[in-house]
Amino acid sequence: MFALPWYLDAVCAPSEEWRVILYKEDDRIRAAFPFAYARGKYGLWHICNPWQAARLGIWIDYGGKTEKPGGREAYENAIVADIVSKLPYYDVFQISFDTRFQNWQQFYRLGFQQTTYYSYILKNTGNILSKLSSGLRRKIRILSETYCADMNVAFDEYWSFFEKSYHQRSLTTSYSKKQFCTLYYAAQQHNAASLVACRNRHGQIFSVECLLYDNRRVYDMFHTYDTTTDLSTQPIATLRSIAFAEERGLEFDFEGSMIPGPAQYYSTFNTIKEPYFVIYNYSDKYRLLNGLRESARALQNIIKG
Repeated sequence: MFALPWYLDAVCAPSEEWRVILYKEDDRIRAAFPFAYARGKYGLWHICNPWQAARLGIWIDYGGKTEKPGGREAYENAIVADIVSKLPYYDVFQISFDTRFQNWQQFYRLGFQQTTYYSYILKNTGNILSKLSSGLRRKIRILSETYCADMNVAFDEYWSFFEKSYHQRSLTTSYSKKQFCTLYYAAQQHNAASLVACRNRHGQIFSVECLLYDNRRVYDMFHTYDTTTDLSTQPIATLRSIAFAEERGLEFDFEGSMIPGPAQYYSTFNTIKEPYFVIYNYSDKYRLLNGLRESARALQNIIKG
């Protein structure tokens, strides 16, 4: 989903342009590498994932190239080498790759580095209640006496609650309503977005989730809950979201996270951890500027101390 042209059109900032480098054999496209390209602070050029494009990377049509032992690896390495040779000038290269890309060998050979992160996945969304931890099942039984989830949620209703929940935490969103609206309506036009809300008997919302989906997975995005309740109502909205994935025969992706709290919550749904690579490289100019910034911070700490 995140690499589709309409999605990149919706999430790229005005200061960014999205580009794609193609790898061809016999005039046939065999691989593509989409990315956002932008000039940032200090005039540094960035190759990166745009906002909310959680997974990009290189998409490969193997076309029978994996029949011989080692054929897949050699084919992938050749594609990576070709794509890297075609990259525009950059000071910062940092791309979160799709979980299906698991061979970064050629990037390593070319001087890149990587960090492994995890997303939490439900590959089998059926009979979800039987798979939950006993503590979560008990919590859901208690919550179900007061709350239920539905998918009849208007956009303005969703956004109003979203902002309210952030205000409860004395926080503000890192993106505007206009940004979110552009993404949501673009996805809705492509039958790729739905909103979920958990309500009490009076129809008042206590948690929400935004679901984006393609023909493979439902991605759990933009979720939040009312912090004033004794128990978080998020599991009720999450269960409805998982049921939606089951109805469509899709896997469910919790979209992260390396943060301990969310990671612990996601694991209570009997998820599996799926690794993905964040591959990065920096120019000498960036390394110099970054070194100067770190030295300045260290000097300030010494003076303050």
